[in-house]
Amino acid sequence: MRNSVCLLSVIVRSFKRCIINQHQVVQVGAVQPLCDCIGDGQAPMESRRYAALALANLSATVANHTVLLEDGCLQAVYSLANAKDAMSQYYVGCTLANLACNNANHALMVRIEVGGRRGGVVCTSLFFLFFFYVT
Repeated sequence: MRNSVCLLSVIVRSFKRCIINQHQVVQVGAVQPLCDCIGDGQAPMESRRYAALALANLSATVANHTVLLEDGCLQAVYSLANAKDAMSQYYVGCTLANLACNNANHALMVRIEVGGRRGGVVCTSLFFLFFFYVT
């Protein structure tokens, strides 16, 4: 029992540190360069994929959502939604799923337009892609 309590204590402290680190990453302005990298069609796909992974990780914390949305995260991930790389699509789906967990983001996620297409269409497509990829 004591070991379980110690392990839980370590996990909680680690989780708190992770959130603090994420907050610091967002506060120093790292979101905009990540979005720029994803949106740059000339950048190598591997760079774009890892930038999408970073946004997926940052979007796991609700406190980061405001900055992510203000810095153009949705437009960036929508631009990567049709990538031929399955892992990039997976990270886009994770980011959208994390952002969709916050009710305050729903209206913005549907209103965003990229290349003349509404975000809701992309979001719906990615939901099914994410659902079938995971199952």
